[in-house]
Amino acid sequence: MPAKLDRVLIVGAGPVGLFLALNLGQAGIQVHVIERDDQINPLPRAVGYFGAALQAFAKANLLNLLSEEGYWGPGLAWRKPPVDDEQGGKAYGELSFLMLPQSEACEIFLRAALRTGNVSVSYNKEIHGICDTGDAVTATLRDTISGLLEETTVSFLVGADGGKSMTRKLLDISFHGHTWPERMVSMEFEAVNWCVPNLPINLIVDPINFGAIIPITRPVEGQASVWRYTIAVQAEDPRLDEELLSEANVTALIEKFMPGPPPAKYKLIRKAVYRIHQRVASAFRRGRCAVAGDAAHLCNPIGGMGLNTGLLDAEALADTLTLIINHGLPESLLDVYADERRRVFQLFVDPVTTANKYRLMGNTEDDWFFRMVKTSSPEMQRYGRQFLDIWPTDMHKIAQEQGLMK
Repeated sequence: MPAKLDRVLIVGAGPVGLFLALNLGQAGIQVHVIERDDQINPLPRAVGYFGAALQAFAKANLLNLLSEEGYWGPGLAWRKPPVDDEQGGKAYGELSFLMLPQSEACEIFLRAALRTGNVSVSYNKEIHGICDTGDAVTATLRDTISGLLEETTVSFLVGADGGKSMTRKLLDISFHGHTWPERMVSMEFEAVNWCVPNLPINLIVDPINFGAIIPITRPVEGQASVWRYTIAVQAEDPRLDEELLSEANVTALIEKFMPGPPPAKYKLIRKAVYRIHQRVASAFRRGRCAVAGDAAHLCNPIGGMGLNTGLLDAEALADTLTLIINHGLPESLLDVYADERRRVFQLFVDPVTTANKYRLMGNTEDDWFFRMVKTSSPEMQRYGRQFLDIWPTDMHKIAQEQGLMK
């Protein structure tokens, strides 16, 4: 491919990469996205969007499209495990999101990006080498089917290729942090709803089996819908992953948390075991290359701050590259993107998601957070404002404050 001064190569056709491509395409910038798989990952994975991420969708003229495909939930609830309803069944324990599976959001991002006429996507391609010459980046791409290599030269390269990012490794960027000791069992299934609480998106507070209960499709009492139960098992549990995914264990976990009379009736769709990580890259920029989303950071996703933080990275990085390419601002603006987004993770996302993790396992009576939520105090409004004021990064405002824009 010939070099184009306004061309950006994005590694990874996940939600962060595609949302970045869409924003750049809307700005008239030529973008090529490569994806090592043969299609967009079909697994639902993350499903909830809130706070500044919704503002980013509106800015990209996507909020209505996403709303039509998904549904609006009134928010989420922190609950204890279901309790005996004294009628032989279980009831929900004591006590705004846009809900849409990540895979479906990706399809919407992709269609909108392609409609700009400035975005192209190649599947079965992975990043194999990176050479930054100072005024351009030459990337070596490998065809995952034939093994053949090819080179392409672009102005900028972005790694949005997930937690195991090859882009990050090729740029020699370390990934600091830790992995939480518990394993999470994720079970997606269809079931008829015995009852639906006012807040159907639930975070389960329990010292051992903490987790999240999320309706993938809109739940209606008496009708079937798809749910995802993600439940922790004890860190010291000696069982292999295969044993945790056995029919007996999956059924036991679902029955423990599904309200209504036993036995639990459900149709299993998929199941998986995974671990939660708390990590951040040592740098978000190397020369003309940058990383975003899970390639830049990982956090406890229970509470909705994993993918949403990555989408806000994409918004900030798209604005940064647009200001450089279309408005002639210096490339050093990438340092501002890198510093600001890393600061947001270290000072806001990491401590909040870490606290959420401990909160899921803790005593709700002694936690200021739960007292604040129960009383609906002004402090709750101030707490909520962080997700609109601190979480995103306004690159245009920063550029103006630094005297880079008139």
